[in-house]
Amino acid sequence: MTNNEPREANNTISGVPQLINKHSPEPAVMQEQLDLVSYFYRRSPIQRLAVSVIMAVLVWMAVRYWWTFQPLILIPLIVGLLLPSMLEIGDLPLVSLITAVIAAVLWPIEGAAAILALIVTTVVMMAVSIGVAALTKNGWRPFLPYIALAIILTGFFAQGVAEQRVVKDNGYSFVDLLNYEPPPKQYAFDGFIYLKTFYLMKQGSGYYDSLKGALLGDQRSSALPASVMGWREPTVFYIWNILFSTGEQVGIGFLLLTIIVAILVFLVAKELSNANLAVLPAALVCGYYMYGVASMWIVFVEYWALPVSLAATLFFLRGKNSIAAAFAAAVPLFRELYIFTLMAGFFGTLVDKNLKKILVWVAAGFAFLGIYFLHYLKVKTMVPGPTPGWGGVQGGGLQFILDSISFSTDNLVTMPNVPVAFYIFGLIGLLSVPSLRNKVFFAALVVLPLIVFYKFLGYQWSYYWGVCYMPFALLGFAPALVVVERLLVLMLERLGIQASVEVATR
Repeated sequence: MTNNEPREANNTISGVPQLINKHSPEPAVMQEQLDLVSYFYRRSPIQRLAVSVIMAVLVWMAVRYWWTFQPLILIPLIVGLLLPSMLEIGDLPLVSLITAVIAAVLWPIEGAAAILALIVTTVVMMAVSIGVAALTKNGWRPFLPYIALAIILTGFFAQGVAEQRVVKDNGYSFVDLLNYEPPPKQYAFDGFIYLKTFYLMKQGSGYYDSLKGALLGDQRSSALPASVMGWREPTVFYIWNILFSTGEQVGIGFLLLTIIVAILVFLVAKELSNANLAVLPAALVCGYYMYGVASMWIVFVEYWALPVSLAATLFFLRGKNSIAAAFAAAVPLFRELYIFTLMAGFFGTLVDKNLKKILVWVAAGFAFLGIYFLHYLKVKTMVPGPTPGWGGVQGGGLQFILDSISFSTDNLVTMPNVPVAFYIFGLIGLLSVPSLRNKVFFAALVVLPLIVFYKFLGYQWSYYWGVCYMPFALLGFAPALVVVERLLVLMLERLGIQASVEVATR
């Protein structure tokens, strides 16, 4: 056996054989996954203590926000509780103990409440530690990321339902607002226009007549939009009309929609890295959608179109070209801004230099244009001579780009510049994938919208357009973590510490 041939490792951490291949070049169909397990597994108690302290700080952040019922508690909880067990880089009981100590010192409450909080923190930490250890011992390690995903989605749904039913200072909950049909000239926000359209359709009106009535009921204007882009495509509204009877059901539907989005994000991220790392993007996108859970953003179609775009991405990565093209052609029918998915698939397929595959995407493009032309003709019956574009609005400039990146990230970060760092970090991950075809695809999907919005198409109040590309940047966190691992191992090797390399076939 030569050095260039993969061989089974003599040491099998957690009973899983590892493939060692340090000298052969990385094949296009394989992804090099640097394995830090052996490094941390052999470290001294002081180094393991340092790792455990870092994990404890993350868990403390979660527990602190948990007490104030913040939505993203689950991200540091999952990192602090499950990731150490998945990678064997920390001692869970030690993490539990350190977290309890941090809680005792830093908890910003006093008296009986502080004692109760400390007890709850310690008990929960130790219980989860014991549970995870038991699952790992009994061969459940491969299922841990899926358990983590289930915890995240269950927590999101429960909190979303609670958030929608919180009674505000005016004596009403968000559910009450959704169940109330907005009266004419009593609303001045696009969300109420879409809700009004939903109720008019439930009363038997057609989509375009319903949208026309809702637009004329907006107190901000008495004229109909002269641009086709000012008239939303009917797809989402037809789905609402079929599936839901009340506004409250639309709210529950949004929570279920988020679960679908998170699962798709997990599956796509798993294609780019592995199941363990794919948990983080799924948790992040739940936080991204949490922004709209109890606000009128819930009815903005940009949120509802995302799963179709993610489905197209998933099939593209799996090589299902025709299915991916079909989804990509369908997603602009939910919102034409998602035409970037269609363009990304076309540019990515050009790399293959396969005429048959390219023609599939060309056909998908013409199919979308044909159906969109029918939409144009329907709008023309409402507005004589509608313009095909946005009505002369030029590029939004840098401020619009920054606003669109930051939209819906309130539950992810609190500092104004961090969303931009999130975008860059995710983009680095997406561009680090080994396949040139996939690099081009994600560049078109995540970078091209910024270029178009900056130079050609932007509007002051349309910063919510970030929904069509920012979740894909969050998706890039999974492969970006692989990049971080590679850099860390490179640094360790320069310090004379050897780390094993695991080549994971897909």
